Amino acid sequence: MRHSQWADRRGRYLNKHIIAVVCIASISTSAIPVLAQDICETHTITQGETLREIAEEAYGNPSDYRYIFDANRAKFGISPHIISVGTTLDLPCR
Repeated sequence: MRHSQWADRRGRYLNKHIIAVVCIASISTSAIPVLAQDICETHTITQGETLREIAEEAYGNPSDYRYIFDANRAKFGISPHIISVGTTLDLPCR
């Protein structure tokens, strides 16, 4: 193998690995979850309310109940489906 062929193969090999490293770095940095959330307001539970109803009222999307649940995990007992009336929930900013 001549030097020019070896240099060409080595260059292609390095380019592939550089591209792979850049792609991996961009994927891993974008997948970092945000753990701390700012609390924008609070909501006191009344009888018959659900997290989905509160999320729809606060954010316009009932599927965003997960953000409320995650911000208030310590306030829920055995089940997130049972919330005591009068409990004040923190509503994270969206």
